[in-house]
Amino acid sequence: GFGGAMLSVLATDPQVVNCTFVANRADSGGAVAGKGSADLLISHSILWNNVAARGPSLYLARYEWNEAREVKAAVEYSDVEGGKGSTRAEPGCELVWASGNIDAEPRFIASADGNYRLSQRSPCIDAGDPRYVPDSGSIDRGNCPRRFGPAVDLGAHEFHPLRPVYCLWSQIGNRYFYTVKEAEKDELIQESPHFWALEGVAGYACD
Repeated sequence: GFGGAMLSVLATDPQVVNCTFVANRADSGGAVAGKGSADLLISHSILWNNVAARGPSLYLARYEWNEAREVKAAVEYSDVEGGKGSTRAEPGCELVWASGNIDAEPRFIASADGNYRLSQRSPCIDAGDPRYVPDSGSIDRGNCPRRFGPAVDLGAHEFHPLRPVYCLWSQIGNRYFYTVKEAEKDELIQESPHFWALEGVAGYACD
């Protein structure tokens, strides 16, 4: 088949932005395939460990019933295993290999367990276009703010150092309160020690 993770057929301006496509398989286009699609854009994404006989990362072809339609794609600011060599554009198709692309092990936290968040050593951190400013309130797949640092990260997850989530218990109010802000935790305990007591760390999350 075509497009192990995504197949775009006769679409206009389809965009793959801040996506992570890993360990997909197809005959053509292990990660992404475009047939007769105009101006396909792959940006700020990670295409890694995808398998295909033709174009493990990207495959472009004309659509059989619409040979006259221009087929064009651009890849920018993305981590693509094998670089441009892992793509294939059939005759009559144009691939623009733009600036900002890298070919480096993404260093996920635990890809074997399906955890494709970036570890602190990932080359995808701050590797995006420094001129790109996400819309206000933009979040990543983990509901964390999209931009954290001098530039947007590549892939579905923005790297955020995880902080402890403090759990406080109120015997009087008979309720729990959770916060990642250490100052807020200390303030509650110091100002209302009769009301709040620290239970411990409930887990870890981005701020």
